[in-house]
Amino acid sequence: MQGVQQRPTSQASLTRKSVAVGSGKGGVGKSTTALNLALLCARSGIRVALVDLDPLSNIAVILDIDQNTLNAIPQQINSSHDSVDSYTLQLFPNFDLLFPRQKLVRGESDQLRQALFDRYAEQIDTRYELVVFDMPAGISHSENLAFLPYVHTLLVVVQPEPTSQVSAGGYLKAALEIAPNLNLLLWHNRFAADAYEGLPAAQVIAQYNRYVPEELQLAVEQAQRIRDVAYVPSDAALDLLQHRYSPETTLAYRIHGLLDMMQDALLPPIPPEVAASSISRMRIRRAMLREYALSPSSRSVAEVAERLMALRLQRDSIGEDPAARRQLRYALYRWVASAAKSRLRRAVLRALCESQRYLESVAEGANRSGGVMGQDPSRRLEARLRTLLQALGGSDIGALAPEVRSASGVLLFYTAMINLQRARSVRQRFNAVVPRSRAEDGRITRNRNAQISHLIDHDGAYHARFLALIRALFPVVTRQIGRLARALEAEALLLSNQDGTANAQVYLKLLTRYAHETLHSGLGVVIGMPNTPAYLSAQQACRDLLRLMRIGSDAKAGQ
Repeated sequence: MQGVQQRPTSQASLTRKSVAVGSGKGGVGKSTTALNLALLCARSGIRVALVDLDPLSNIAVILDIDQNTLNAIPQQINSSHDSVDSYTLQLFPNFDLLFPRQKLVRGESDQLRQALFDRYAEQIDTRYELVVFDMPAGISHSENLAFLPYVHTLLVVVQPEPTSQVSAGGYLKAALEIAPNLNLLLWHNRFAADAYEGLPAAQVIAQYNRYVPEELQLAVEQAQRIRDVAYVPSDAALDLLQHRYSPETTLAYRIHGLLDMMQDALLPPIPPEVAASSISRMRIRRAMLREYALSPSSRSVAEVAERLMALRLQRDSIGEDPAARRQLRYALYRWVASAAKSRLRRAVLRALCESQRYLESVAEGANRSGGVMGQDPSRRLEARLRTLLQALGGSDIGALAPEVRSASGVLLFYTAMINLQRARSVRQRFNAVVPRSRAEDGRITRNRNAQISHLIDHDGAYHARFLALIRALFPVVTRQIGRLARALEAEALLLSNQDGTANAQVYLKLLTRYAHETLHSGLGVVIGMPNTPAYLSAQQACRDLLRLMRIGSDAKAGQ
């Protein structure tokens, strides 16, 4: 393949501003990543073209583009069309979607590559500052990778599970065989720090090399060129299976994450008597945080201690004498026993178990259908949270770690919201914000395309409806929180100012963020979720990418 410097000027220029978003397997959020990358860059003022190369054209599905709009675009590439306009949808400011139709005809990929980098190269190069390619998933067909010699950067999307990591490594290896000079980046979706040991990129490479013959492994010099660019945690907005707005989903994720953080903060540090390497100590602590069923009984403590002992020996038991092992086992047992004795931590673990069940019921769409004895599962979770809050309120608040004190106040807010979301009037107020349209079968459904457009365009009417929701709910929420705190004798958990009065600004921010997340869950875009970890990570990745590609050096993606 000829180098960029030998190609026609427009083609070489187009290559320098092109980034391909690929993945070793489907289902890791590749198309969602490509879309959010393009939208955030467009919002920063960069003129962006998102080119849909995926055979199933998932971008059109995510954006909920009307079928009549898609039908106006030619199904197949035709040399009689002199302008790329024939294959372009101008959707948002600075953002165009190119070739949005499904590409299921054999050989169509070659035609598309010729159209992009030959026939329409000059037009695309003139119009856009950044071109993002949503690549087909996997490497099963050689044409899936044929675009790579024409791009500046390859961004591979991966999730923290072995099959995704191994397939990502295979994708990187195949890409380097075809285009050895590519800039290589890893974008981690559903990122969780406890799923990795050391640098995520290094783990992906090691996972791949472990399962392939030596001649197919990524060499050291190749591995050194691969770096991480984004660590995007799980977020309800990016869950495309959740097409309707869902207060239940938002509450389930936020409560579970909060409880997980609290149990971590309440877990005592591993004592020095537990002789283990730093990596083994990290693995032991992570494993302990997954022991939701731990109780003070001797049997429970012994079972957990033995599991942790096996984990430690699995990694660094070489040359250890029996006496050292006995000492290690005893030290682990004492540590587990001390954690099991904590009344507060046990209450958090019981709430975590109930939270996990609630998450599962929400995922199954069973949150309104009733559970055991016909009970709404949200009521079981609320009861467990009330018990926990009562225990926290009756404890020595000053002795708790600062993060536990703050989390307790936030948990009080979420518990109040569980109760409020059952009220028909509250649900109606949320429904009034969400744009709706009539589907072909006559059902009234959420109009996701309109909602995404409102967010990107800063639509005044949509923003006004959102503010009206907050104004109406805020006094109701603060009253509910106050009543709940008094009923549980947990007033000490209220988030307050230095003078002891309730901190209205903090509760306003909590309500605003909750409403943002609730209304925009399942949209597939993080634009409507400012200041969430997913948004901030994606935003920083956009900045880093633009800097790497030397595009719009003064732009700040997402602002």
